Amino acid sequence: MAELVGLLAGMEWCVAHGIQDVNVEGDSQIILNGISNKNFENWKLEAVRPNIHKISESLNNFTLKHIYREGNAAMDWLANRGIECDDSIQLTEKEELPDRLIEILAADRGRFPKTGIG
Repeated sequence: MAELVGLLAGMEWCVAHGIQDVNVEGDSQIILNGISNKNFENWKLEAVRPNIHKISESLNNFTLKHIYREGNAAMDWLANRGIECDDSIQLTEKEELPDRLIEILAADRGRFPKTGIG
């Protein structure tokens, strides 16, 4: 559910900032299939789907792509931090990024394997 709510929030942010070409990469095949097939077996997930479809249809370009969890380490880390947070936070500048996230992004850029630390 967190992935779907995060996707919806990200899409809403894109629309609010005039971004019309959105490429989504995710490691949850269940989520990606549910969005693509316009049907979730889980009713909690199904409740969010219409909002995602409404926004996606308003965009010039909206694509979904499955990636493996190792390629999604930065977003996985952010999602876990979001679950732990009581407040809303928006990171818009590189200087605002937490040190651990910068390390994960550097490892991803260097194609180092995920260590599972942190």
